[in-house]
Amino acid sequence: MAVEFTVLGPVALVIDGSPVALPAGRPQATLVALLLGRNRRVSVDRLLGALWDRPPPSAAANVRAHVSRLRGVLGPYRERLTLAGAGYRLVVEPGELDLQRFEGAMNDALTARRAADAERVIGLLAGALDLWSGEAAEGLPRFGWLGRGLDALDESRRVAVERYAAACDASGRHLDAMRALRPLVTAHPDREGAWETLVRALAGHGDRVAALAACGEAEAALLARTGRGSGRALRSLARTLRDDEPDGSLPGPDIAAEPAAARERPSPVRGDHASSPALDEDEDEDEDEAASPATVTPRQLPADPVDFVGRRHEVRLLDGLLASASGRAVVALLSGGPGVGKTTLATSYAQRVHEQFPDGQLYVDLNGYDSTGRPRTPSDALGSLLEALGVAHDRLPVDAQARIGLYRSLMSGRRVLLLLDNAFDADQVRPVLPCSSGSFTLVTSRDRLTDLVTRDGARPIAVDELPVQECRELLRARLGEPRVAAEPEAVDEIVVRCGRLPLALAIVAARAIMHPGFPLTALAHELGSTETPLDAFRHGGRVGDLRAVFSWSYTSLPRPAQEVFRGLAVHPGPEIGEAAIASLLGWELHDVRSAFTDLSGAHLVVEHRPGRFAVHELLRSYAAELAGRTDSGQHLDASRRLIDHYLVNARDANLVIAPTKAAQVDIPPTEGVVREPMACPEQGLAWLAREHEVIARLVRVAADLGEHRSAADLVWLLGAFLGRRGMWERSQELHELAIRCADSSGDRTRLAQAYRSLAQAYLMSGRHGLARPPLEAALVLLEQDDDGVARAHAHQNLAVVLGHQGDFGQAQDHARQAVELHRAAGDDQGEATALNVLGWYHAQAGDHHVAKDLCERALELLVRGPDRGAEAATLHSLGYIHHALGDFDHAVAVYRSAVDLARAIGDRYFEAEGLKHLGDSHAAAGRIDDARNAWRAALPIFEDLGLPEADHVRTRLA
Repeated sequence: MAVEFTVLGPVALVIDGSPVALPAGRPQATLVALLLGRNRRVSVDRLLGALWDRPPPSAAANVRAHVSRLRGVLGPYRERLTLAGAGYRLVVEPGELDLQRFEGAMNDALTARRAADAERVIGLLAGALDLWSGEAAEGLPRFGWLGRGLDALDESRRVAVERYAAACDASGRHLDAMRALRPLVTAHPDREGAWETLVRALAGHGDRVAALAACGEAEAALLARTGRGSGRALRSLARTLRDDEPDGSLPGPDIAAEPAAARERPSPVRGDHASSPALDEDEDEDEDEAASPATVTPRQLPADPVDFVGRRHEVRLLDGLLASASGRAVVALLSGGPGVGKTTLATSYAQRVHEQFPDGQLYVDLNGYDSTGRPRTPSDALGSLLEALGVAHDRLPVDAQARIGLYRSLMSGRRVLLLLDNAFDADQVRPVLPCSSGSFTLVTSRDRLTDLVTRDGARPIAVDELPVQECRELLRARLGEPRVAAEPEAVDEIVVRCGRLPLALAIVAARAIMHPGFPLTALAHELGSTETPLDAFRHGGRVGDLRAVFSWSYTSLPRPAQEVFRGLAVHPGPEIGEAAIASLLGWELHDVRSAFTDLSGAHLVVEHRPGRFAVHELLRSYAAELAGRTDSGQHLDASRRLIDHYLVNARDANLVIAPTKAAQVDIPPTEGVVREPMACPEQGLAWLAREHEVIARLVRVAADLGEHRSAADLVWLLGAFLGRRGMWERSQELHELAIRCADSSGDRTRLAQAYRSLAQAYLMSGRHGLARPPLEAALVLLEQDDDGVARAHAHQNLAVVLGHQGDFGQAQDHARQAVELHRAAGDDQGEATALNVLGWYHAQAGDHHVAKDLCERALELLVRGPDRGAEAATLHSLGYIHHALGDFDHAVAVYRSAVDLARAIGDRYFEAEGLKHLGDSHAAAGRIDDARNAWRAALPIFEDLGLPEADHVRTRLA
């Protein structure tokens, strides 16, 4: 073949036998989009939806540039890529695309299966799977229909594995089926059909015990992942395996029928003439647009707890409260000790009555008893609730009072159910309570929260240990009536040993499920032989000993899972990623994933999101005890490896988001750190969005360990993200800690950095008077050093503070010093940013022609480098200058470019500033409608950021 395209793995292109380098990022995504729509027109609008979540105004021009680059890459075959109406068409000959060959093999396998040609089915499916070398278009960000199309391709690979395994099993090749399915159920334990085929293969191979164990694994995995146990087919297989004679066989599937694994999901693979439905040109182009807050109906409740039983008294009380909620807001407070099942009760009840709340159900974990000792702030909780109500993350108000106001506005008139889990005190709950009549709030807490009862009218419901009969019901629901009825004395002993606590009983039940052949008497004996007196975990003075239950479950784990469990004590939470634990332990990622599967099956962790886990605080405390006894000499090393993980990955994220910031952190080579994908700004921002709370907690861990340099570096690397999200309060708090760390270590450079960043946080939150002292302190420190670039940055920051205070002369002096210092150090990018500051304050002083020359010199330097933020700021300055000189059309063009760049890098402040001034230039040119549109776009951003510029825009609109 003259041209070979690869999308079933990393994207690749081979022309006339030679690999061709492809441009990374959006040009590569453009190629993939055209390949998925091969031989058909792909409209420009659809390409925009494939490349951006929110396309900037310049997006269409960018697409044209991407297509032009791809034509250049195609060389002698450039005419394959042509303009087609309001879009583009890429001609792909039969067999040139690996996806074509995969689809052809899958379709041929379907034909062979209908003809009952088992060997041909197996051969075709094996060949189809050999075409894959990773995820579809591995490494590319997934937006809109393109993301859905790639997800569908990955699903088609999983379907192919399931069909291949089913065909192997039906043909007696049980080992081949087992080898194919084990990695699949490990990576995707929610695929019940795959478990069913695996059980059949194990039984067919003669390993009846392993087949029964796989039934138990499936039950535990499905319980942990989906909140439901296994379905009828797997339960039937398990009964057959238990009831049959040892040499009994299972009924086998018909090779001509659709295998169980594939019946669950329709295959997204179609013939070459019609690819995935996501690619059809007549698809609704608006379906990916974010819904407005007024139309979002959140459905956030956790999964309904499996086999929930008992709590009849508490449920009756809740029913009575709910009946009184028709004309007013009602708050129910469920209080009780750890492990009694408050969250399970609240979640089960919420799921039972959720249909009575058509305007939505909301959930927030307030982390009131988190091991870090830092409950979630009301402002943070409100941020999560506002996002659930449709407010984009980057449009959340900064100010806590602004968040409360927006939250109450959006909740007004809604009949909603709100579950606030793990509350620490009334002050944490009060700002989050909905006021709308008919709303119903469930609050769980270890404390009685008397103030919430007396001041806010919450109705208290005490949640104690389960009655003995309800404990038996819980075990009966998990293990089945016959098994419980056969050993009543063992059941009662287990109940006593577990202190009638649902958490402990669930862990014991999970172990019994994993070992269906173990008599309950033996399990009770094992539990009773655990010699671990546990005063700290005794609940309410009862005999129950949770540590004994935890110890018993822990010792039954494979050794790798035990090591991961102990490692959880080192991670500060609130969520734990697989990659971080791999770095902490120095393991391969796939080994960590396998261990987490074991932990999930034993109910020792919960997988909240794919690859991200949470652990109950009692279990975290137990893990810390174990780590203290078993790994006492390794705890510090593990903590340092974890810190290294976040330092390395935060620096990688900044390299694609804020390269200037990343360049100022020198991290020594670190072995064993798992580096997560950071190929583009979107991936870097997504990683920081997932991990910023973990990093904030880890800063305090590093400070407590005396790792002051690492603590300061983590804050420095997190600062740009916090600034882009307008999280100035958090930024100030962390930079104050960074100042203490740098001061303790005597690190003058990091101390100066922290002072500068703290000043920036003060400045951007409108606290201008507080910004000057830390900058002057930074300059005093830096004057004694040889680091001219650091001094230049401090002078530049001080120029901005002075300019905000109206002292343009002094601002120019400091900016001029920054220019000279950057130039002396050969720092072109730094010189450019300082020239822009100098030009801006010349413009503010009325020297517009001088300002224009300075800013144009800055732009010439910036276009050679990677700092898009500085380029956006300089364009903003030039737009202002052109406006002041009366060149309104030029000002409009420059402001548009500035806004596009600000949006592309997620800088909301400069986006709003650019829109405000874009409106000014339109108005000055007499284009009033265009001016209003720009101001209306700027207003909600300023409002969300809590900045006074919102009032200026309102005045313009009025």
